[in-house]
Amino acid sequence: MEEVDRVLGAKSEITNEDLANLTYTSCVFKEALRKYPPLAEFSRITDSDMSICGYQIPKGSWIQVHIIEKKPLKRVLV
Repeated sequence: MEEVDRVLGAKSEITNEDLANLTYTSCVFKEALRKYPPLAEFSRITDSDMSICGYQIPKGSWIQVHIIEKKPLKRVLV
């Protein structure tokens, strides 16, 4: 809160310059989004044949990526 009080004070409107000066607050938001992303997963269709951890994935396959999964990729696929 010290940073917010120092940068914003009693302003009624916040500018882009103000946001750029909220470095600690920005780090807190980025860390929260890293640990708890707004999307739990997303899907993609492969546009070419590929190999992931030794598994052959043919072109046109759906791949679902779980963002919140904290296990190494090998453990998820095995």
